[in-house]
Amino acid sequence: KGIKRGKGWSRVELMDNSGTTGVFDEEHTEIEKGKSYLILVGNNRIMEYVPIDELATTKSGFVRFLSLKQLPMTDDEYFVLKWKARKTKAGKNMATLVVANSKREMRSVVVWPDAFAIGYTRLEEGKAFEMEFGQTKSGDITLKDVPLKEKV
Repeated sequence: KGIKRGKGWSRVELMDNSGTTGVFDEEHTEIEKGKSYLILVGNNRIMEYVPIDELATTKSGFVRFLSLKQLPMTDDEYFVLKWKARKTKAGKNMATLVVANSKREMRSVVVWPDAFAIGYTRLEEGKAFEMEFGQTKSGDITLKDVPLKEKV
């Protein structure tokens, strides 16, 4: 519907048949007013967007997840839909992670700087992993650990 820009951010106004909402994206978003997209949102941020006319050719883990009839995972694993890193105000690395369980329930996960290296080096979009989560006082889910699987 529209895009408002500021220094370091843009707010994209989305509209579908249920109404409108605004979510944040990068300052120089390539989303265009009036076009149709498949959009994955986590923690009020656009994690990924794919123009509708590119769905058949994209390599996106999110689009792959939506098209799978059966998820390649066990009940104790989570499928990684998207990992999106950013910098804190102090210049440290953190991320937002969107995962889905075996019932296809999606969760947005905050990856604080102390767990960033673990997630960054062990997780891969479009694949499933065992993960340990924590929770903030405000109820946000956080990544604690990604256990390494032993090679047999």
